Amino acid sequence: MIAKATSYVRRHHVALLALFLALGGTSYAAVKLPRHSVGAAQLRKGAVTSSKVRNHSLRAVDFRHGQLPAGARGPKGDTGAAGAQGPKGDTGTPGAAGPGYHFTTGSGATGPTLSQGGTYFVVVKASLTNPDNTNPLTGDCVAIAGADIDTFDGAFDIPPSRQRKLAFSGMLVVPSGQAPAQTSLECNKDDASETTVTPSSVDWWASPVG
Repeated sequence: MIAKATSYVRRHHVALLALFLALGGTSYAAVKLPRHSVGAAQLRKGAVTSSKVRNHSLRAVDFRHGQLPAGARGPKGDTGAAGAQGPKGDTGTPGAAGPGYHFTTGSGATGPTLSQGGTYFVVVKASLTNPDNTNPLTGDCVAIAGADIDTFDGAFDIPPSRQRKLAFSGMLVVPSGQAPAQTSLECNKDDASETTVTPSSVDWWASPVG
């Protein structure tokens, strides 16, 4: 049997070699594929598994949004530099009047009207002249609220032939039932007749205080 096989190979060795090369070439062609010839269309669903992917070869962009878990929160960053100063804002509306004096002014022997009941701080400045060339002019001026509701006074002493400005102040109280009250000024000489002295000018300031 072996002798027959050996004799067959000797007589047909050329044909057998050709057959071997032909079969070998076909097998080689079947396993050696052209470069870049395998793509998504040639892969079966589920063919690429985790064990077939080289570690650290994929990037975040290779995954759909939300597939990768969020990493731990990093440390707080340094405070940034201060920004440039912004433009000046618009002027606000005036606020309500605060506590303190809010004066009403007037001029003349008849001063400002005290419009409501309460206590008023009043300042009076009167210009007085002494026409006598020998004797001083002395007396006092009285600031009056209404018909003698309340008063205060200031004394004057003017040298002969001189003019002086008398400035004095005080409180006038107006009961709520007697408001409004008109202010007025009366000046008189300090003599038996209490002669009236008429100021050449009078200025008033009045402010409610309570």
